[in-house]
Amino acid sequence: MTIKSLPIIRSVVTVTPQASVAEALHIMLANRVNHVPVCDGERYLGLVSVNDILQRLLPAGVQMPHGVPDLKFAGDASRLLGSHFRHLSEQAVAEIIHPAQPLDNSCPLLEAALLLSKSSTPMPVLDSSGKLLGMLSQRGLLEYLSKEAGK
Repeated sequence: MTIKSLPIIRSVVTVTPQASVAEALHIMLANRVNHVPVCDGERYLGLVSVNDILQRLLPAGVQMPHGVPDLKFAGDASRLLGSHFRHLSEQAVAEIIHPAQPLDNSCPLLEAALLLSKSSTPMPVLDSSGKLLGMLSQRGLLEYLSKEAGK
């Protein structure tokens, strides 16, 4: 069985690389999702996530592997984060996109399960021409398998 026959793959809202980070965040919040695919026309380019946005709000010094371990000294950083957010929200999604390995819709179910088990994000599902068909999540796959086991 391939993932092509799974009912859990569905259309998703996408953004273009030119969309602002604020637009992408609005779409994620409105649709109650943590990731949104970035597509140029029908061509899949990658994902942008709430985590991508949150990470870029943090000062560079705390993002480094041996950065500041304790931020209690900073006190109320809401003005700093707000300032970073206003600047970031105007940037194009293309500046923060990250590649996420897509699945071909002819991918065997067991391989998809293995790849999802190693992924921290849902995986985009593409057809043979590279068109985005939807997203496959760990939860969605487990929900499908749970229903199938109950039959």
